[in-house]
Amino acid sequence: MYAPNDRSEQPLQTRIEFSILDGIWKQLKQELAGGNRTTWTVQSFYERFFEGYCKLRMRPRRRHALSFKSLNAALGNIPLKEFQRKDLYRYVAKRNR
Repeated sequence: MYAPNDRSEQPLQTRIEFSILDGIWKQLKQELAGGNRTTWTVQSFYERFFEGYCKLRMRPRRRHALSFKSLNAALGNIPLKEFQRKDLYRYVAKRNR
């Protein structure tokens, strides 16, 4: 079993043990292997980031929302796995013209 840190290892171990007892360990194994993952896009990642992080910690939020609005218009449909630094450089160069 792999956990990114000690803090997340114990809940994961507990979840695995309960799934074995409940007889759903095959479904959990598939989920942990990535079988039930959603395809994230730049826009869907940003929306979750903005709700969970920016709204709680950043001020002024309006400025961030406007910045990401134009970013999402240009790059929002790119799958997050395929997003590369060159995409961002291209976006910045286009904005600076």
